[in-house]
Amino acid sequence: MTPLEKRIKRHVTARQHEFYAVLTPGFEPVCQRELTRLLEPRSTLTLDQGGIHFQGRLAAMLQTSLELRTANRILMRLLRFKATAFDKLTRRVAAFPWELFLKPGTPLDVHVTARHSRLHHTGAIAQRLVEEVSQRLPVSSPGGLPPMQQRLFVRVLEDHFTISLDASGDPLYKRGLKTHRGAAPLRETTAAAILHLAGYRPGMLLMDPMCGSGTFSLEAALMAKRIPAGWFRSFAFMDWPAFRPRQWGYLRKQIAPSLKREATPVILASDRQQAACGRLAACLRQFHLDDAVTVRQDDFFNLLPPHLGSRAGLVVINPPYGVRLQTVPRGTDWLPAILDRLQQAYPGWRAAVIFPSSQTDALPPSAKRLAFRHGGLFLTLAIFDIPGG
Repeated sequence: MTPLEKRIKRHVTARQHEFYAVLTPGFEPVCQRELTRLLEPRSTLTLDQGGIHFQGRLAAMLQTSLELRTANRILMRLLRFKATAFDKLTRRVAAFPWELFLKPGTPLDVHVTARHSRLHHTGAIAQRLVEEVSQRLPVSSPGGLPPMQQRLFVRVLEDHFTISLDASGDPLYKRGLKTHRGAAPLRETTAAAILHLAGYRPGMLLMDPMCGSGTFSLEAALMAKRIPAGWFRSFAFMDWPAFRPRQWGYLRKQIAPSLKREATPVILASDRQQAACGRLAACLRQFHLDDAVTVRQDDFFNLLPPHLGSRAGLVVINPPYGVRLQTVPRGTDWLPAILDRLQQAYPGWRAAVIFPSSQTDALPPSAKRLAFRHGGLFLTLAIFDIPGG
């Protein structure tokens, strides 16, 4: 073991670190429950709007990256200090042992936000960081694969700097499954949080009758088959000096026996667009999820749930906002039409419906509501039990 490897083991691998899970605001309690299940019982979780602070060793970060379904990104806190001038900033950054966290020659992507601070020029701050980190790191050896780009997030608030290293790379809602998109795409992390809030559990009957690209169905299939959210993707931390492939392989090996195969599909995805159904079906086959999901072309206003006696399930709907649904008469508000169809065809079921926040009057009084933002839109999630059954 080289002296550098010993330092990495002592100061990075064996030590506790602070991490930050970045979330869609509004879904903090859902992610908190996930983290409570994954982390050690004594772990401290601190919630703020759009994120959760937690502590642990690198092993905890590996596990949460692999298994968290509702976080968009995981950051590792590296530095905190106060600086009101660039010379103080450069001294603090230059003194940090970057070689323990980044490989020689690593290209950097620095994202800076600054508010109410004397150092407020984000471009100048990013430039100083890149210069000082590059000087601290040794020159990369010729030959071999070049290190992948790593991302630093710098937050400056009232002259206080927080510098974090991105552990995720691509956002965590990119599961490594979909290369196709629908007309009203929903982030996978948002879909997972909605399924949790609506009480979805493996083995439960699920209808996704406006599936589009199939985000709800794919997330439910991963849950039903007990496949971790990050099972099919890679992460930025895989190119850190402290990353040990054998440790990662052992973690996956421990999880593998719990993966299951469904004897009968319990998830039905449908859409009136034949192309959308074809793309989703191909994705399911490619990743061996078609034992959990059945795909069929149909219109929501014609579709009936499976006849399974008294067994009811969950119906999730993410309509194409602002687009007139094919079988809704011109001039008709689509939300009341959807609610009427749910009452007619899904008595006794639970419904989770997403709609623009401006359209709330038609909702049942008993509906639980959660406002959130997605793609620049202000949306509301409504969860309610449909009478009857």
